[in-house]
Amino acid sequence: LAGKSDIIVPTGVGVLASGAYVYVTAYDSSVTPATGYVFAFSVDSAGVLTPLSGSPFAAGSQPSAVASDASGAHLYVTDYAKGIVLAYSVDSSGGLTPVNGSPFPSGNQPSAVVVNRIYPFVYVTNSLDATVTAYSVSNGVLTSLGNYSTGQQPVAIGIDPSTERFLYTANYLGNNVSGFELSITAGTLL
Repeated sequence: LAGKSDIIVPTGVGVLASGAYVYVTAYDSSVTPATGYVFAFSVDSAGVLTPLSGSPFAAGSQPSAVASDASGAHLYVTDYAKGIVLAYSVDSSGGLTPVNGSPFPSGNQPSAVVVNRIYPFVYVTNSLDATVTAYSVSNGVLTSLGNYSTGQQPVAIGIDPSTERFLYTANYLGNNVSGFELSITAGTLL
């Protein structure tokens, strides 16, 4: 893919729960508008990466983060430049196919994404809006549940793995962390 004039900027790494596949988001900043990609790799027992057939996969303009669901059936990629979330189905060989209806709208400059491992919810930080967008998930399709205010310019997001009920954002310009409790039935944030 990369030629002498291409400037490929990697932005995120996601590993399926099985450990069988690794996905790297990146974009070519040498073209306008930038062109986004998901590079896909299989992982052998020694941890060696091998590019998958069909990789890289198209991923909007400026992908910023990547995360998969606990089953490894779906992958979610935020696009910082377009304010969207791209959703993909992951096939048995690690290949990616866009989910029906993808991409899904997010806020301005989505910077990070996390998928709840137990409950069917996805959360995306929107750095320019200082919000988190909450989504419910059904067969990989995202439905917005609303936006929730964070500190200024959230750039990272995580969910407490012991309960899957507490969500945190790291806020770059706010120089702080925002914390939320999530409703396990509705996916909303308190």
